[in-house]
Formats: sequence, C-alpha cells, structure tokens
Amino acid sequence: MFTFRKVLSPFCVLCLLCAFAVSTLRAQSVGFVYVTNAGGSSGAAAGSIAAYSIDRQTGGLLPVPGSPFTVPTDRSKTGFPAPGTMPCSVTVHATAAGQALYVADSFQNGIWLYVIDGATGVLALSPASPFSVPGGPYSVKANSSGPFLYASNSYPSYPTGSVAGYTIDTVTGSLTAVPGSPFLAGAVPVGTAVDPAGRFVFTANQGSSMNNFTGTVSAYVVDANTGALAPVPGSPFAAGLEPTSIATARDPGAGAGARQRRKALMLP
Repeated sequence: MFTFRKVLSPFCVLCLLCAFAVSTLRAQSVGFVYVTNAGGSSGAAAGSIAAYSIDRQTGGLLPVPGSPFTVPTDRSKTGFPAPGTMPCSVTVHATAAGQALYVADSFQNGIWLYVIDGATGVLALSPASPFSVPGGPYSVKANSSGPFLYASNSYPSYPTGSVAGYTIDTVTGSLTAVPGSPFLAGAVPVGTAVDPAGRFVFTANQGSSMNNFTGTVSAYVVDANTGALAPVPGSPFAAGLEPTSIATARDPGAGAGARQRRKALMLP
C-alpha cells in the first residue's frame, strides 16, 4: 500500500509567501504616499517616484516593493530640455481600471502616467505615456469633480507662462488636450490648484527678473463640458514675491449640512 505526500515546490512556496505579503500589506495599510525625486539627468541619480504604504495604526511609511520607480528618459530628444528627467509634481485620479498617478516631468516637457496597484501601491508605467506638454510643467493637478487635468508651464513662453488642460480617458487614464489648450498665464506659473467643486483653476505665478519677481495669481473658469479655461474678471490678481504653491479649501458655510448646523446654532 502506497502513501502519498503532498510536497510544495519552491515556486509554490514563493507564491504563498507573496500572497501572504500582499494580504498583510493590504491589512496594515490605509493608503499610499508618492513623492517626486527630481534627481539627476540619468543613471542611479535619475529622477524617480518614491512610493510608500501608510501604516493604518501609526501613520508610519513603509516603502512598497520596487520603490523608488525610475522616470524614463526620452532619448529621442537630443537638445534642451532633454535627455534627462525632472519629475517635480504628482497627482492622482480615479479611472475604471483603478487609480492613476500622473507625474509632471519639467525637464522632458511631458506627463507620465502610472497605474497604481490597489493592493500593493506598486506603479506600472502606461505604454501610452509620456503625454506632451507645451513647456516645462512644474505642477500638475487633476480635477476630482470631473475628468480633467491641468499643468502649469513655466517655459519656453517667457515673459508669460501657460496652463495646459487635458481630458482624462475614464477607462485608460490617457490624456487628450482640451480645446484651446494651452491657456495664457502669468510669469513663471509654478503652482496649480483646482477648487473642490471643480469649477475654477488657479495658478501661482512666481514672476521673473523681468518683473522683479512680483508674484500674481491667475484664476480661470472651467467649462464643465470641455474642460477649457477662461480667465475670470480681474485675473491675474496681485500676490507677494515669488509665490511657489497654491491650494484651495471648501467653504465651510456652503451646503445643506452647513446651513442646518448654522440654523441649529441660531446663526444667520
């Protein structure tokens, strides 16, 4: 009488270990963090994206497998601003296939698209990228309320910069320029923001030696159908010296819930 033993091959053991590691990471993580490393032009010091999982209990960061992820170099570009990489801004937007990460590469005048593995946070470069940008994208921001993305471009349009607008493919995440893009901005726009409702886009314009680095803020209305931008009356608005970043916040007094709270407190 024969007795059979079940023997796990090294490959099967590796599969089990990987599956256990992924399930453990998913259980411990509450999300992921992505950081741009501008780095050098090539080699080990080339620009990259560092990726971390967020510990659910402590908020500590743990590098995800494969991090950092190198930003490719487009060798077809022989003169300035390439070859070389300079990833300097990232933004995330949801697609039908999952979360998409967009990376503004200022040195290569492009935006790289990565697909985020929802279980591990690992990045996979989309073969459709990079997507061309008119010049030197310093900041990129997706519209959380619509399928649009905007990038501030600091050069080569001195003494003014521009804002490039794109439609995000809801399935693949690929980018297509919106009608009229790019849109005129102030001198050296380096920060981009979209208001929470997705109705407006803003850029922080750093200024240059040509205007003594006098900063301004450009404001635009978003066409909800096309994503095209139109400057609001009075734009650009005065700011301080060399503004570099910009953000928006939702009005706490807006919405039905806020009105109910104010009524309960007998506030106007």
